[in-house]
Amino acid sequence: MKATSSLPDGSNSKGNHSLDGSK
Repeated sequence: MKATSSLPDGSNSKGNHSLDGSK
């Protein structure tokens, strides 16, 4: 999920918290 991490996780992290993991 590298593409997910590239985006501003301020908004993206909420929807993909499980996918991101790092945030």
